[in-house]
Amino acid sequence: MAKRKVKRKKLKNRVKILIFFIIVVITFIIFFKWIDINLNSNLNVGDDEVFNEIDVKECMIDNYNTVINDAEIMNKENELTTYFSSNYNMSLYYKDINLGYNYIYNSDQQYYAASTIKMLDAIYIYDKAINGDLNLEDTVTYERKHHLGVSFEMQNYNYGDKVSLRNLVNYAVSVSDNTAHKMLIDYIGKLNLRSYGLNLGAKLTLLGDDFGTIDVNDSMVYLDKLYELISLDNDLARELAGYFINSDQNYLTINGFKALQKYGEYDFYYHSNGIVLTDNPYEISILTLHGKDNFEKVIKDINAKVFELHELFYKKMNDLCYN
Repeated sequence: MAKRKVKRKKLKNRVKILIFFIIVVITFIIFFKWIDINLNSNLNVGDDEVFNEIDVKECMIDNYNTVINDAEIMNKENELTTYFSSNYNMSLYYKDINLGYNYIYNSDQQYYAASTIKMLDAIYIYDKAINGDLNLEDTVTYERKHHLGVSFEMQNYNYGDKVSLRNLVNYAVSVSDNTAHKMLIDYIGKLNLRSYGLNLGAKLTLLGDDFGTIDVNDSMVYLDKLYELISLDNDLARELAGYFINSDQNYLTINGFKALQKYGEYDFYYHSNGIVLTDNPYEISILTLHGKDNFEKVIKDINAKVFELHELFYKKMNDLCYN
């Protein structure tokens, strides 16, 4: 009898172990099935979001002509033309970067470029540096022939000092240092810089002196190249963007949005060329004959009017393609 009880007890224990093992296996199967379902669910949500963004972009492209010919858009453009012609002596080129929508006013007028040309200095140097054709730590020796007025950084140097290309670009853009520009022109070569600008698609690069001539069409050529460079995912691109974002007289910032900007000022000329970093960034060139006026107010007012058009354009697009 005792042996039978022991056998029964052992059998019961084995059955319990078997039942426990089966429960554990079933639990693991259910757990991993749950993980698989949730993982696939999350992946599907992400794919839908990406797919929807692609759909929206395609919708915007498909409806581009519809929106730009919308009565409200056309009325806004006419309103801007009337306003600018009544209030300012100026030229304007606005271009949405994502879809290419633009508004152009008085594009044939040419102006003295003044310090707007320093944008091309920076583009040339950083384009070459990003492609490995020069080292930003290479130096230029400061000589008496380079000295020009309005040199807020180079006034701290002595003739014979060596200044890196990186610092010269920074000075030329951030504080519009004229001596730094002269040293960069000497390093690059005026003919080389002119040829570079023409190859980008500009028509008037460096016609005349070391600052030259400009119109809004050439401005957009330079801005297109600048945007191409700062869109690269590397430290030099971010460094270059920082010079323009933190530059003096940056009157293109609006509604909390930063802007890359380079101004030009000489006598009755005042210009502002830049890229406004809204959720949908845009390029803008404002060339004026208001250098003797309150040019900060002028630039901010013109940019605010353009911003209204830009916002209206995307409101129309969003109404069509999101809602």
